[in-house]
Amino acid sequence: MNDLTSVQISAFSTTPNSDKLCGQLIIKAQLGDDIRKMMIHNEDLTLNELVLMMERIFAGKISNSDELTIKYLDDDGDKITLLNDSDLTVALNFHKV
Repeated sequence: MNDLTSVQISAFSTTPNSDKLCGQLIIKAQLGDDIRKMMIHNEDLTLNELVLMMERIFAGKISNSDELTIKYLDDDGDKITLLNDSDLTVALNFHKV
């Protein structure tokens, strides 16, 4: 495993017409060449929970002993590092459609 592993995320709101999916986000996560999508409940997500999700969806590539860095692209194309729950909230709100 790597000492430092970087995951890039982007998030998209589900369509408002879809009652079953209301209040959920689609997260796209990339680790190297591996890209995955998953649905989450956006209201309750913390950075620690997101890290656990990344460890699960990239099983075998990330372990809980790796130092995981999660980033998103802002509107200037800069990779912004998520350090806490507040950063995650900003990232999720930035990417909502």
